[in-house]
Amino acid sequence: MGVHTEAEIVVDRPIGEVFEVASDFGRAGEWRKGIRDAGLVDPDPGVGARYTWVVKFGWQTMDLGGQLTEWDPPARFRWKPTAGPFPVAGGMDFVAEGTATRVRTFSNSEPTGLMKMLTGVMKRIGERQYRQELATLKQLVEGA
Repeated sequence: MGVHTEAEIVVDRPIGEVFEVASDFGRAGEWRKGIRDAGLVDPDPGVGARYTWVVKFGWQTMDLGGQLTEWDPPARFRWKPTAGPFPVAGGMDFVAEGTATRVRTFSNSEPTGLMKMLTGVMKRIGERQYRQELATLKQLVEGA
């Protein structure tokens, strides 16, 4: 059984401004929890572009590299992992609401082994983390 995790928020800024910050992998550490280093490996974003996220998780530091699977500015982007211990794919959607933007972030994972028994806990923790991250993104973009 897979785990689908998502959260959304409305940011009081135009869609282009919100997408620009949220899709800048080099700035992910400013609003995503645990990211110590991040960025695109390839020079330009787009389908097939590779990224790296170095994440501090508990006592471990992990490289969670991946690849963009969809790139449709300013409406959405998607990613999938190519490295790291957790097979988590996800993305973000952006919808203009007047001069504001509704932002949704989500991920889908397929826990294995003993982690299968913790899917409910993983979902609750993930959704709480996404809500916190989106609140931080909102502050970052609105404060700009």
